[in-house]
Amino acid sequence: MAASGDVGNLLGPYEKWMFDIGKVFDLPDLMLQDSAHLSAVAEFSAPVAVQNLAGVSSSQQPGGAQYWIRLPRLYRNSAFKTRFLPFMISPVHDTASDARLLAQDATSVQGFAANFGPGLALPPGTSGRFRMNFPVRSEAVDDTLPQDPTPPAPDPALAGAPPKVILAIIDLGIPFAHANFRHPGSDATRIDYCWAQSAPAAGEGMVPFGREFTRAQIDDLVQTHQGDEEAIYRAAGLLSRPDGPPMPLSRATSHGAHCLDLMAGNWPATSAAQARIIAVDLPSSAIWETSGFGKDMFILSALHYIFDRADLIRQSYGCADLPLVINLSYGHSGGPHDGSGLIEAAMAELVDFRNTLAPTTLVLPSGNTFQSQLSAQLTGQHFSDDPDDPNGKLARLQWLAPPDDRTSSFLELWFPPGFAHENIRISVTAPNSDEIANTDGLPLDAAGFGARSLRIAGKVVGQLTVDRHRASRWRAMVLLAPTASFAPPAKLVVGADQYGTAPAGLWTLTFRMPKAVALPETLTVAGYPDPGGIRARIQRDTSYGQGNTGARQSHFVDPADLPYSAEGNLSRVDQPMAMLRRFGSLNGMATARSSIVAGGQIASSRLAAEYGSAGIASSANPPLGLGKQVELSAVTERSPLQPGMIGAGTRSSTTVAASGTSSASPQVARQFALSLIAAPLAAGASHDEVLDRLAATPGATTIIKAGTGPAGQLRLGRFVLPG
Repeated sequence: MAASGDVGNLLGPYEKWMFDIGKVFDLPDLMLQDSAHLSAVAEFSAPVAVQNLAGVSSSQQPGGAQYWIRLPRLYRNSAFKTRFLPFMISPVHDTASDARLLAQDATSVQGFAANFGPGLALPPGTSGRFRMNFPVRSEAVDDTLPQDPTPPAPDPALAGAPPKVILAIIDLGIPFAHANFRHPGSDATRIDYCWAQSAPAAGEGMVPFGREFTRAQIDDLVQTHQGDEEAIYRAAGLLSRPDGPPMPLSRATSHGAHCLDLMAGNWPATSAAQARIIAVDLPSSAIWETSGFGKDMFILSALHYIFDRADLIRQSYGCADLPLVINLSYGHSGGPHDGSGLIEAAMAELVDFRNTLAPTTLVLPSGNTFQSQLSAQLTGQHFSDDPDDPNGKLARLQWLAPPDDRTSSFLELWFPPGFAHENIRISVTAPNSDEIANTDGLPLDAAGFGARSLRIAGKVVGQLTVDRHRASRWRAMVLLAPTASFAPPAKLVVGADQYGTAPAGLWTLTFRMPKAVALPETLTVAGYPDPGGIRARIQRDTSYGQGNTGARQSHFVDPADLPYSAEGNLSRVDQPMAMLRRFGSLNGMATARSSIVAGGQIASSRLAAEYGSAGIASSANPPLGLGKQVELSAVTERSPLQPGMIGAGTRSSTTVAASGTSSASPQVARQFALSLIAAPLAAGASHDEVLDRLAATPGATTIIKAGTGPAGQLRLGRFVLPG
């Protein structure tokens, strides 16, 4: 039986969920409900010259409401044009505007999507749409008119010579006053700029939200507070307080502290001043919801900021553009995995342009979901005759929703390139229930999006959607409410709808097709292997870092999969007839061709870390990012008895051993920066040139050619850097 509640929408599945049904369950924990400032990323139909866009402009909406559209500090190279623009919508402080922004519901968000263009003053004939992200807390918004920053005073430690490389990081919990990021034997910092995106605004007009800390300001804070890091971060507004969200620098350890230390901490004294540091500290809200929704605007703004501040450093020394190495130890398990995701395309656009001016490299981890049962593949071999239709065939995929999961769960179904969604019928069956929804007759809006509510006993417990991702590849999604919730009963009634938690247990997705329609077991695109058939990916949903969201990971259940080897170890291979796939679990944010993807190795066994995600084996240089692989690895586990890699905590007196491929990518960034100091690369250096340079690192271990060496080698790339 199909559920009622068909909804046309100008946005996409995540926005529709998070600003409608999911808002009841997910947003309250982020303490964002009192904010009338929404973040977003626009995608234009044609490249736009960013220097022609005003930092603040006004947008008139139907019904008389008016808003400010505020841009972050953009990379304003005169030759750079972009199709992707991060921005923030703020009220003009009238009752109607504030009320609509505070509502943060699907109707209001859809109105913004339909009318944002005129406020950006786009060139004639340029159209676009945008992806709404999480709100920005009001206390972090800087209402001061944007100011043009001036180049920093040269660091005296360089004695008038220009630096040789800039190291940049985008992470959570950046301890900018830590002793490991100072000049050896000095209290002077090596960090030229740090943008703390969740800090209370200082009214300086340097950033639209949060606060920027320059090298001079960091040195002043260290001197004023006599090196007391607790007092420094309290004065900066970066410690938790009862009326605010948890802040990572209130803890002894943070993801950002560990990664920044592995990348740039305790730099060799002979070249410490030659490697400058730019850091961006993401807001907690950008990573609490781990599916990837909500952080695009913050990450893209961070990249623009890094490129802009790198240009200021260049100006201060009167030199050419400097090599730039960026570490982003984040990702998600969903996405198209072909480089065409919005944030991947936006990052690649920036990195590829600047690489024509000076070597510019973005390093990301491979991910930690190899054994998490989050990836599946449906091909022709998985379909059998449909007992209810002599001309049809069907396949079933089981999805386990765990009990006591207090966050939403997301399952993406990516159809092969060129495959029309009308060729297949997808139905959803809840645990111990009959079919509750299917895609039959689902109406789509002009952008190719449609949504249908999942209802059990009259209560909305989820959402089934179909959309054409970025006007290209078709995708279906199932989005489930938490299986447990702290939300009071009064909040579970919105208008005419009553919401409920999703039942825990096995959910079943049934795929029906005519026998005449083929889903090939091996699909090729332009001669290269594609993921093949329908790729099913569950978004990561686990608590990590700051606080405890109550998340529990859902996963696929496949009787054809063998989870253990004959020796009793976790399996490192995929069974030919299984739907469940370990290979193909690669970080969904890391599949753009220009990104460097780092995996993790266990030092004692020289095997890939059990959790280290991997791509799908394919030929080199496929179109877009199809078949993207782990390209090299670094040590992320010392041994089974000594797990993790040791790095800094949030205070100069603390260290922590942390596991995960997030520890691999900053080590790669460090080694590449060191190599650039020793011997520069020319502008326009290719991806292979970067890998060749890294492969020449003293002590790097070459991996035996795939197919002839030890198990797990496809997850290690070409070589492993020394630990």
